[in-house]
Amino acid sequence: MKPVSAAAAVLLLATAPGGAGCGSSPVAAPIVADRAPVAAASAPPASNGDAAPPISPHDARVAAALERVPTIAQTVAEIRHLPLKHPVPADVQSQEAFRAFLDAEVKKELPPEKSTQSVRALVRLGLLTRPIDLGKTVEDAMISQAGAYYDPEAKTFHLVLVPEDESMLDVMSAHELTHALDDQYFDLGAYAEDPKHELSNDAQQARRFVGEGEATLVMLAYQARVAAHQDIFDAKNRRMAQVMVSTFAQLDSEQLARSAAENPALLSQMGAGMRESIEAMKSIPPFILDPLFGAYTKGAAAVAAVRDAGGWEAVSRLYTDPPESTEQLLHPAEKLIGKREHPVELRFPPAPPLLLGRQPPIDTDVVGELTMAVYLKNWGDKAAASEVVGWGGDRYAAFDVDGQVVATWLTVWDTQADATRFARAYEGTLPRRFPGARPATLPGAVGVRHADGTVTVLARSGKDVAIVEGAPPASAARLLDWARASRRTQAK
Repeated sequence: MKPVSAAAAVLLLATAPGGAGCGSSPVAAPIVADRAPVAAASAPPASNGDAAPPISPHDARVAAALERVPTIAQTVAEIRHLPLKHPVPADVQSQEAFRAFLDAEVKKELPPEKSTQSVRALVRLGLLTRPIDLGKTVEDAMISQAGAYYDPEAKTFHLVLVPEDESMLDVMSAHELTHALDDQYFDLGAYAEDPKHELSNDAQQARRFVGEGEATLVMLAYQARVAAHQDIFDAKNRRMAQVMVSTFAQLDSEQLARSAAENPALLSQMGAGMRESIEAMKSIPPFILDPLFGAYTKGAAAVAAVRDAGGWEAVSRLYTDPPESTEQLLHPAEKLIGKREHPVELRFPPAPPLLLGRQPPIDTDVVGELTMAVYLKNWGDKAAASEVVGWGGDRYAAFDVDGQVVATWLTVWDTQADATRFARAYEGTLPRRFPGARPATLPGAVGVRHADGTVTVLARSGKDVAIVEGAPPASAARLLDWARASRRTQAK
């Protein structure tokens, strides 16, 4: 699915005083949405000459924050070395109005039938640990975690959550105004798509890393300038900035949520909406939360590495020559900067084996390095991130066979050692996914046999690891061969 960008409000803890992060700078990681209705805040009009009702502390904070937007936008433009072409309208939007927007957008991107079929495939593959209402879960995650967003269609910046601390409000503004500035130069609406072909989920995530990573990096720079009168891009601060961004990239949502629970003073600054966002994170599956969260933390580190190597001009080129995979953003020094390591694009043969007839798949996509680690993490692998290094490309296809899902997943690796490491890690997840299942006996493959007689098996051949889920043994063997016969292309 096309991702609707969002991030946990818990990121406000990342560098707040006493938080879990890198120093004394409060960090906000708000939401960037594709489009949304504008709902400006205003006080009730006076009538019959009566005095206007007194403004609430909340409304006063909102009004003051919106008044500061032009100054913040100018500072962001100076940091980014891109002159602001025109002012950015700003307002406040209720969570109810934001939910209405999200509901319409999610239904557009994930209509019920598509959502249902995607979930069936994702559960079969182990990327989700249980069935969920995917559209509703995505929507709930967005609404619970949204701090603010910029709407590229209406060209408007909206506040959604209003923390009691003014500095938190202003760093949220700095983040979203970076998106507004980028939109003036690079057309963020067009950036989310590719006119030549449909982007895979992994390619979409890579572009989110660029946008959210840059906005987070500029936000960190904004906070350092305002709070500490420091330029994190100055040569004398280079090492400090590298450590800060690197530490930030290693943070995870669980760590920050624990830090929040242990820091009541900080929570009191955040306001009720932010505290509810932190609590809501417990119910968001890693398949949704980890990519959403990583776009800000790991994305900031990737964009910082690109900037260090080539200045802001190199960051701007990420919008005109976008990355193709999350792997490139997770390993920018080796796989993005200079000579890129392009992923292998896989296309399954047109006609699957007889078991499946000629029916089209109910779902097919690229998982990518970022979400492959989620699979291993789902099933208790603490070294998940290291065991998917060396990813070269992948694709899965899921089919409905008499009401049951059969899936095949082909992964390609840089070296045989990388393929072997992943195959062992994947095999190690099977006892945890399927407790009590018997070993499967299939020539050249290992796996487990389920109570209904179907198998989950994998086979490594050179730098390939092919996986089949939920097929009878004879059909599984044919599906493994079918997947390995995929057409492969790689950009040069």
